[in-house]
Amino acid sequence: MSPIVETFGSEFPDFQPFPRGRDSWVKVLVRHILLAEPLVDDFERCFQGLGSEQVVALADCFLPESCVRRQRLLDLLRADAARS
Repeated sequence: MSPIVETFGSEFPDFQPFPRGRDSWVKVLVRHILLAEPLVDDFERCFQGLGSEQVVALADCFLPESCVRRQRLLDLLRADAARS
């Protein structure tokens, strides 16, 4: 990522988008769009042949009540948020 971030910084030194700035913005776009798009077909193959019930069961894994609470992490995040 460093060469891309450095190039972007030298080409657009005054660009500092809200809220996290240029470097974060570049990293998010590269990871979530530039690198993710070529993987779409690979991910599609992972879900081929699944029925409606299986798809719903997969989606249900992301319900809050299905998630494992990492209490130590939650406490750290809450403490950091309280300082901000």
